Amino acid sequence: MIPAIAVVGHPNKGKSSIVATLADRPDVRIAPMPGTTFQADVYSVLAQGRELYRLIDTPGFQRSGEVLTWLKAHARDASTRAEVVREFVQQHNDDPRFSDEVALLKPILDGAGILYVVDGSKPYGPEYELEMEILRWTGQPRMALINLIGDADFTAQWRQGLDQYFSLVRIFDAVAADFEARLGLLRAFGEIEQSWQGPMQRARDALIEERRQHRQDSARIIAAMLQDAVTATEEVALTESAEITAALEKKLGENLLNTIRRLETRCRRAVQQIYAHGQTPLEETAVSLLEKDLFAQETWQLFGLSRLQLMATGAVSGAVTGGTLDLLVGGASLLAGSIIGGALGSVAAWLGANELAKVRILGG
Repeated sequence: MIPAIAVVGHPNKGKSSIVATLADRPDVRIAPMPGTTFQADVYSVLAQGRELYRLIDTPGFQRSGEVLTWLKAHARDASTRAEVVREFVQQHNDDPRFSDEVALLKPILDGAGILYVVDGSKPYGPEYELEMEILRWTGQPRMALINLIGDADFTAQWRQGLDQYFSLVRIFDAVAADFEARLGLLRAFGEIEQSWQGPMQRARDALIEERRQHRQDSARIIAAMLQDAVTATEEVALTESAEITAALEKKLGENLLNTIRRLETRCRRAVQQIYAHGQTPLEETAVSLLEKDLFAQETWQLFGLSRLQLMATGAVSGAVTGGTLDLLVGGASLLAGSIIGGALGSVAAWLGANELAKVRILGG
């Protein structure tokens, strides 16, 4: 059995952000305006080509008051509430007024568990109880998630209200959630439905193993790039009468730096591909505060740094620069940008202390 979880709630409360984080899918539509999700979209979470579980991104409730009124009018007793919800969906399947409610209820009636998402930075209100009551009528396993979108915190209010409708309530920051937070949420899914405990444990184990493999693959790519960087050379053929000018030395040095930059760019892109972030834009800003290069001999002597101290400084500054890539969003990868940037900063500092590009005349 492959567990399916429908992410539901009021419009613009971060449902799609939750799905994107848990599924590690950058293609989930996210926008600051309500109504971005117009249908129930299914996202399969895979590890090593095997489907672990499914997340269903649903539209937000639009007419919860009218829906609940209809349900109560057609209710017979508590044991038939799920049947009444099904009757509503069947009767209003082609009714445009309730298209969102029908789209979000269908996967739940088909067996999906419920993950109800609210914005904990907004005050709790009784209007949400209409939605929660409808979800309770389905009889499906359900958990509530408090997503803090803004700076205010009304978590205490939400907990008191949500505890009346959900057996499990968790706080989850979709933007700042790391890998451990994702694993914790999967563990919680197993708690709301006994039959999910085994599949969710296997999902956690598979994701942990995949993460370990990704780190190994990334380390090999980074090591290969560093080896290419420290052994890179630039050559130019000279005639016997040609002179080695300062302009030629400068050009060779610039060519070597550009070669290292290309190696680093290819390395970062390869690491992005490993973590399925191939489409993530990479932006770097070159900032020059000194007339001389930071690792030029005159500069580090001015700062009173030894060569080893310079190397440590280079590692830190390179890590800061490389952090612009930081693929740790959602806890899905290692700090690739900082690692690569730090390593290259150290190498550049060591080599650059006495000029990055050395000129040697071969032959003769």
